[in-house]
Amino acid sequence: MIKEPTVADSLIIAVQLSNGYITNRFLPDKAIDLIDETFASIHVQLDSQSEIIDQLERRELQLDVEVTVLSQEKDDTSKQRLKQVKEELAKIRKELKPLKLRQKAEKQRVNQLRKLKQTLENLHAKMAQAEREKNLTLVADMKYGAISDLEKRIAEIEYRIIEENK
Repeated sequence: MIKEPTVADSLIIAVQLSNGYITNRFLPDKAIDLIDETFASIHVQLDSQSEIIDQLERRELQLDVEVTVLSQEKDDTSKQRLKQVKEELAKIRKELKPLKLRQKAEKQRVNQLRKLKQTLENLHAKMAQAEREKNLTLVADMKYGAISDLEKRIAEIEYRIIEENK
């Protein structure tokens, strides 16, 4: 398994890359801008819908409008078209439902993963404090208990996310 870089490692890499590739600004501004842009991009990706879902929802809205208009018409051609539109609408809704459920589940896992990683980071900070205070019992409990369990849970969730996105 590939080990994820720490926050400190990520900041160092951001400084190195920004120093090498962004020439019209000065440190630390260019490194901070790079990190800010990265987080903004990730945030947008996590909060936005997939393109397929977006297209299907737009088509669903178009068909809903068409159903409303055709429902008011009385001629046979409109009634036949209404039947076709309703069939297509049902097909789209059937296709859309599992996609939305999958996306919702994926967002929940990503949010859960984010919370677990934050908890892990907090536990590492508490363990470092316990090490400085020479509280070896607490260090051992955290290292081989809570932290170990949390790392396993994080690995399981990451594995599930990777497998689902194959």
